[in-house]
Amino acid sequence: MATFSNSILLLLLLLLILFSSGTGKLTGEPTGTKKTRLHFFSHDTIHHLSSPATTIIQPLITMQPTTNTEKSLFGNIAVVDDPLTDGPDPTSKMIGRAQGMSIFSSSNADDPAMLVNVNLVFTEGKHNGSTLVMLGRVAFRSKMRELPVIAGTGKFQFALGYAMLTTHSRNLTTGGSSSVAVVVEYHVRVSHH
Repeated sequence: MATFSNSILLLLLLLLILFSSGTGKLTGEPTGTKKTRLHFFSHDTIHHLSSPATTIIQPLITMQPTTNTEKSLFGNIAVVDDPLTDGPDPTSKMIGRAQGMSIFSSSNADDPAMLVNVNLVFTEGKHNGSTLVMLGRVAFRSKMRELPVIAGTGKFQFALGYAMLTTHSRNLTTGGSSSVAVVVEYHVRVSHH
């Protein structure tokens, strides 16, 4: 009788182990990791060079410059909705938009930096309907700027990676209203499902 009880107990234990050892994946969760490299350009026009045209909130207190002759933009909050193209020319094929905001977070006018939250919204091509989310600090006087990619949607679900940004060109226009057209080159690498 004891051997019969032990046999049933052993059988139940084996069945419990067998049925509890699942894959750990949620139903419908994608499998496999993909790596994607993207290369494109954003186009931003800043009007009235004394202050970005996209500034929506200016600080109550103005920080004084240190050795730099320009005032600090510390505390300014700006929004962006810039076209993304496959080439540096503004007439290149548009593939999406860079939408988000920047908070000028450095009070040092000699080392200006922003906290950037930008969604890269793809509207054309094989990534149409997908987004990538970038969040991080940008020291915008640096030649090469790096931003982490922290999330994505559509074809970029579970995205993680980084974006390397460089200023491709900066063209000053003068006349009735001074403005500068800035073209930023993006090299993005992401892992996603």
